[in-house]
Amino acid sequence: MPKKLLSKYEHFLALTDNMLVLAKANEWEKFADAETEYLRLSESLPNIVDIIEKHPEIRDRFVDMCQKITSNIGELTLLTQNYQTSVSQNLTNLSCQKKVHLAYTEFSNQAIESRMFKDSFR
Repeated sequence: MPKKLLSKYEHFLALTDNMLVLAKANEWEKFADAETEYLRLSESLPNIVDIIEKHPEIRDRFVDMCQKITSNIGELTLLTQNYQTSVSQNLTNLSCQKKVHLAYTEFSNQAIESRMFKDSFR
């Protein structure tokens, strides 16, 4: 039983390691696929405290692995927040560019109408 539990958490650790690699490489589509697997797997993991109480022989190895997973998740949180901020800023910039373009177009249209109006009195 302890080996099976360790195997589940080793797979989970490998998954978070892979997610870090994908996030650092800006492979956000692949990251989303890995995140789906992460969420599915995280729901099926047994309770950490129960494992340590029932299997003290794997405690040190298990705690070390969980610390690495926690560290990965912390780093992933920062990377995804930075990515979301970047996307949000890009959308804001695009929105501003669109507003400037619309304002310029409106101004140009008014200038053309004004010239046409003036020309009609000549």
